[in-house]
Amino acid sequence: MSENHSTTERNERTIALESFIARQNLIGDFTLCAKDMSHRHYYRLTSLNNSYIIMDAPPPEKPAQFVVLSEFLIRQGLRAPNVLAFDERNGFVLLEDFGNITFTTILNTGNERELELYSIATQALETLKGCTRPSFIEDYSVAKLVAEVSIFIDWYWLYEKGSKAPALIKQSFLALWTDLFEELPETPKTLILRDFHVDNIMIVDEPLSQRTCGILDFQDALWGSVVYDFVSLLEDARRDVSMEVVHKCSQQFLSMYPKEMHPALETTAKILAAGRHLKIMGVFTRYAIREENSSKCVHLPRLWRYLDQHFKDPLFAPLAEWFRMNFPASTQRDYAAA
Repeated sequence: MSENHSTTERNERTIALESFIARQNLIGDFTLCAKDMSHRHYYRLTSLNNSYIIMDAPPPEKPAQFVVLSEFLIRQGLRAPNVLAFDERNGFVLLEDFGNITFTTILNTGNERELELYSIATQALETLKGCTRPSFIEDYSVAKLVAEVSIFIDWYWLYEKGSKAPALIKQSFLALWTDLFEELPETPKTLILRDFHVDNIMIVDEPLSQRTCGILDFQDALWGSVVYDFVSLLEDARRDVSMEVVHKCSQQFLSMYPKEMHPALETTAKILAAGRHLKIMGVFTRYAIREENSSKCVHLPRLWRYLDQHFKDPLFAPLAEWFRMNFPASTQRDYAAA
């Protein structure tokens, strides 16, 4: 798409957004407050001393699923933003404004509250334990999991090596992951939000509890293992979590389940965490290539460290050998943001 075409499309989008605001009988200024690596944009609207968030989610985004899930999470006892208006045809959602204080905001000032914040987030996951599956939520199937790790072989390989992965190498990589995912131990299932980490959890009010921390970014939720969001929280691509917090929150999480279930939970956690890290590495490098912006790649060494730790487990022996053959020096690379 040319720059002029993109600008014209954005101007048309702005006109549609202004029309949506007018239909809500709101008058005021709106400013861009967030844009992620998806097609979504978020605006803050100030009108008559009230503040709102507008999600601008054009196709292929899923604002309708976000709207329904927001109501679902609120019914479960979590704090998701109230939906005040929804234009499904154009993909605009008017939301309650949770403010600007994410868990990350607090952690960036120091780690005094790190254990408290991560413990509350773990407690929020307990709220979803045993929830009824919404009828429209799809399974986090083996096919979906394999498709996600394929983002790594398609984009990280291209980013580091400058060419596409040879077909046989890609085939062997995906076959190894298919075997791991097909052999996942049986664990309890729940609604998994898929991007559950401190950037997407907000402090709406104090004292902090699962009802006063706001949950964001759950429109792509699926039905899968209870450990997925937990490893997303503790093995964060963007920040290091202290070993004390990892240990105590792991104990907190495992205490929710019978001891005989712990080995299956721990094995599943390792496999899903490693697969998630590879997906994120692929997403970050895809963004670097497509947008000519390598800022996200500053996090790649952390993701490699997570993988190196997991690959020490004999469970990953064939996969670890594949990485030794194809990425022997990747952990030593300097990925400072350009």
